[in-house]
Amino acid sequence: MQAKIVKVRADLRQVCIALDSYALSNQDRFPPSRSGCGNNVNDQLPVELADAGYLPPSKSRIPQAELMDVFDPVNTYKYPRSRSDLL
Repeated sequence: MQAKIVKVRADLRQVCIALDSYALSNQDRFPPSRSGCGNNVNDQLPVELADAGYLPPSKSRIPQAELMDVFDPVNTYKYPRSRSDLL
């Protein structure tokens, strides 16, 4: 269990660095979050982070970055960015 917690902390640190790097390159804007009809799309890590090389790309056909949640290995970590800024 302790090893999983250490892995999650390292992964989340990598996500934070990826988001900061993306924002620095994109006029202080974070990548969009996505939601859709299928469970595999809702709030997945943005594909923009993978396209820019900040996170590994997905091996599946789902447009997302590939950083699997060790406590939920069928899904990536979630990116539930607030959508209030889109209103």
